[in-house]
Amino acid sequence: MRKPDETGDDQLPSPLSLVDLETAIGVSAQQAIGAYNEAICVIRDHADEVYQLVEQSIEDVDSKMWGRIKEKGLERERLLGIAENKAKEATESVKKMQRNLSDPAVPGDDEIRNKAMRNTERVLTAIDEAKKMFQQERARVAVTDKYWSKVQEARRHFSEELETLFPNVRLNEKNMKLADSDIDLFVLYAFQNILFYQKELSKLDTISRLKLNDALNQSKMGDSRALETAVEAEMEKEKRKIGLEFQKRMLTLRAECERDMRLQLKRQAEAHQDHLMEALIMKEKEIERKLKRQMDEQVIVEKNKFKMQLASIIGRLKGIDEVLSKRVGQDKKAQQSQVLWSACQSLEASLRDVPSAVPAESQLRPLQNEVDAIAKSSAHDELVEAVVASIPVEALVRGVFTESVLKERFLRVEKVAHRVALLPEGGSSMLVMLLSYLQSVFIVNSPSPIPAYELANEPFEPSKFDTFDILQRARYWLDRGNMSQCLRYMNLLEGAPRAVASEWMREARIHLETKQAANALMAHASASGLIYS
Repeated sequence: MRKPDETGDDQLPSPLSLVDLETAIGVSAQQAIGAYNEAICVIRDHADEVYQLVEQSIEDVDSKMWGRIKEKGLERERLLGIAENKAKEATESVKKMQRNLSDPAVPGDDEIRNKAMRNTERVLTAIDEAKKMFQQERARVAVTDKYWSKVQEARRHFSEELETLFPNVRLNEKNMKLADSDIDLFVLYAFQNILFYQKELSKLDTISRLKLNDALNQSKMGDSRALETAVEAEMEKEKRKIGLEFQKRMLTLRAECERDMRLQLKRQAEAHQDHLMEALIMKEKEIERKLKRQMDEQVIVEKNKFKMQLASIIGRLKGIDEVLSKRVGQDKKAQQSQVLWSACQSLEASLRDVPSAVPAESQLRPLQNEVDAIAKSSAHDELVEAVVASIPVEALVRGVFTESVLKERFLRVEKVAHRVALLPEGGSSMLVMLLSYLQSVFIVNSPSPIPAYELANEPFEPSKFDTFDILQRARYWLDRGNMSQCLRYMNLLEGAPRAVASEWMREARIHLETKQAANALMAHASASGLIYS
């Protein structure tokens, strides 16, 4: 890429004749045209580098390339300023010398003077054409800069979204690795972006088609630049179509290859499994025949030689049969305990927290199916029947709120209970309500809401607690995951705060009762598995 000189001579010597003046005009014109051409080269080189970077595959792009493009953009602006100043100075010199052609002091006849004037007009026309080309390229570089800024903005937006979704992923690594739990989220995010850009591409196709029709209409009126624009737009459209077709074919071919590979692996695995089963059956039959023959021979020998020992052998065989029968019964009970444990696991999983993006109402799911599975897997088990009967009906029919949802609802209940701390259960006057609200505003929570002796399970008088003390203690145990202790303190509320918290207390009680039943069933299933294993 050529660089224009940073200095130029604008002080020209006084011409001795018209020929010298015309020669000086030609030199200045060449300098002006050369400066414009050099500026055009700078613009085109930078635009080509930007397009090559954008069109290149992201795996082949060096991470330092973005910084170099930015530095070259700043260098381009500096060189364009130098080239424009040089062209401006050369153009002013030409116009100054053109005025000198009319000076009678310059020696030369009228014919040479008129010829020099015509040549000067042609030179100025050439300078104007070079300037127009430079302005056109400058207009195009504005589009390139806008395109480059859009690319940087999209890249920055994409990075911010990925950092928000996957904070533990390093985006600067060339081979970015995602955890198994993040793959589904990443695929969903990529799919939504693809749909969005496909819609945007359809819009661009529609707009480019309208521009193409307009350009064709203008081309009929003799506008060659409109025709060039139409051809370029059509070429870009065909390029996008070919690229999309290539991507579709590549994905189709990859899917077919993977499907064929899975089918072949499945067939090979089935054939190998069939071969192993046949060999196992043959070996089993051979062992059975061998054992049967040995048993028959031994029975005949023992029958002939030791009739008395035959009775002992028969008794021993009966004992073995009883042991085997007992073992079969134990295996059956162990299998039942495993089924019970699996059903209890399903019930416990229904009580676990779900992603926070899911609304609280959508988290409610009836537990009737899980409880029925537990009852079915442990028929005639009195303990299981008693525990299942203790599960609240709301949990079976409606479902149970998870612990995280109860925590969120507690925060709202706590806020409202602070405001109505002075109100009785049946309501009160506006003055009392206002005083209660002002009290909630000016009350400051203690950094240590529970004294040390109370944490040490020493005797204390709960009747001395006011609403704020109760809520602080309930919040303390809730933050530490002790929902049952939190509910005990919430039961101490009276008046309007108790009415506000009654619904939360009922849901917390249902959650604790269901969770306690699930834990009891899990413990029973684990104990049964250990007994019969």
